[in-house]
Amino acid sequence: MAKIDRSLVLFFVLMFCAGCVDCIHVATGTVYNFTSGITGDIELGDWRLNGNLVVEWEGKSEPVWYRLKDRAQFNRANGDLSVVLTKNDSGAYTAQFQVKGVLQYYAITINVIDPLTKPEVTCEQNGQNITLKCSLVPPVEAKFKWTGPNGFSHVGDSVQISRNENDDSIYYCTVENALGEKATKSTEFKPKLCFSKDPGDDSSNGAIVGGVIGGLAVFAGLLSAGFFIYNYIGKESTGTGEGDNEQKTPMEDKTSNNHSLDDGATTPLANDETHQDV
Repeated sequence: MAKIDRSLVLFFVLMFCAGCVDCIHVATGTVYNFTSGITGDIELGDWRLNGNLVVEWEGKSEPVWYRLKDRAQFNRANGDLSVVLTKNDSGAYTAQFQVKGVLQYYAITINVIDPLTKPEVTCEQNGQNITLKCSLVPPVEAKFKWTGPNGFSHVGDSVQISRNENDDSIYYCTVENALGEKATKSTEFKPKLCFSKDPGDDSSNGAIVGGVIGGLAVFAGLLSAGFFIYNYIGKESTGTGEGDNEQKTPMEDKTSNNHSLDDGATTPLANDETHQDV
């Protein structure tokens, strides 16, 4: 490939990497098209990111990729470069093209930043005041602004307001970053939702009553279990109760047998006496 003067490339890199004052802010994941605006048949050229080769080509030969190939496309007809951007793609993009032996240059600096998500609002009571806190998940760099009733306005991720349980007012947290107003996100919040329930609140009383009933139920269960153990297990071990009647039955049978033996012993004696008299 023919050599192109690199001194101008270094100049563009130094100029555009000095800061992002005039850079273009682009959201992560955006398919950005770097349009060179070159006219005429391109004989050779290349694209660079912060001075490092991205792709180069010459005439009708296939372009040679050095980086971004898996998510970039190059148009040899007009020199345009399309890239699916990640945060690591921020920086100065420079291109140089040779058309009819004359070099033409293109340069642009972009800043790739994460898009905003809808902010989340939390609250915390502090005496007679309430602190509202606005945050982003995942956290990204952004500007926070609060607005509310009667022209209320505050800059920052948190704000403190007076506590008023009967106030139905709505406060708004708005986040904005370098992508501009079209990328802003906002969430509304009613401070009334932050107030704690009073001790005499119906729901609190319900919880107390429920706890008492639950405790009584447990006590009744323990009492029933104790009664069962005493009446069934305890009596069996001491030999009292209905089990006694069942144990007496064999004794009665034994007594009955003894009487039968006595009666049998008496009969032979009577026979002996009769025999002696004869």
